[in-house]
Amino acid sequence: MAIRPKHLRLAAEGRKDNPVRAFYRDSFERYNASERPSWDLIAELYAVRDLSDSFSAVSGGKCVGREDGSNQWLPGVPSNHACLEYRMPPRELAAVLENLLLTPPFRWAITYFMKICEAMVLRLGRC
Repeated sequence: MAIRPKHLRLAAEGRKDNPVRAFYRDSFERYNASERPSWDLIAELYAVRDLSDSFSAVSGGKCVGREDGSNQWLPGVPSNHACLEYRMPPRELAAVLENLLLTPPFRWAITYFMKICEAMVLRLGRC
C-alpha cells in the first residue's frame, strides 16, 4: 500500500528553490491531482532512519512481479527478500514525509563540518 501525502502544503508553503516543491506542483497541475503515491520517499525514510517507529520488517516470503508491472508479496518460505509494514497509520506517515520535505536544508551543518575538517587538516594533515 502506498503512502499518499497530499503535498498541498509542500506546493503552497515550500521554499521557492525546492525542486521537490516544483515537481509536485507541476505534477498536480498536469494531472489535475491532489495526491501522489510516495514509494520512493518511503524507501528514503527507511534508508535514513532504518525501521525506527515507522516500519517493521517482514522476511518470510518473497516479492513477485506481475505481468501488469505491479508486484505482490507472497508469504512463505524465508528467502533473501523482505518488505516493510507500516507501524503507524498511513496518514501519520504521510505527515512525517511532508514535514521532512518542508524542512529547509541545514546549511549551518555543512559550514560546521567544513570548520571541523579544516581543524583536522591543520592538526593531522588530513580530514
